[in-house]
Amino acid sequence: MTTYLLIYIIGHLLSAILIGFMLGRLRIIPAWTAWAFALSSPLTILVFPVHNSVFQDVVKYLICALLIIGAIPSALAMLKNKNSQL
Repeated sequence: MTTYLLIYIIGHLLSAILIGFMLGRLRIIPAWTAWAFALSSPLTILVFPVHNSVFQDVVKYLICALLIIGAIPSALAMLKNKNSQL
């Protein structure tokens, strides 16, 4: 089970980086939103080793803000380009 957990964690963290990189590279979304999406994953790693609750709360809110900043333009780009793929 530990192996499955590690594979899930690594895959989940890498996916946000790769999705941000792909969307920015294809110029589907602006570069700053791609960076925001991709930086949310490395910041997630910072939450676990630091045991200061104030630091963890600040980083958690920052991660959520970065994910939202990256996800909203991505969703809008998908909605806008939905008909062009038909």
